[in-house]
Amino acid sequence: MSFFGLTTLSLCQIAWIVLGVLWVVRKHDEIPLLISTLLFYVFTTLGFAHGVGFTDRSW
Repeated sequence: MSFFGLTTLSLCQIAWIVLGVLWVVRKHDEIPLLISTLLFYVFTTLGFAHGVGFTDRSW
């Protein structure tokens, strides 16, 4: 059981992406945007896999 739901974590990650976009606009440095987008992809994929049962080890 997770401490936060997938929706809450996804919304937080989207907020990080928005902050990354603002960082790109101000500093012209895309590294935070790339990191937050990659982490959003990884964590939503893992959350989906866990939700549909791909992470069950009962096979």
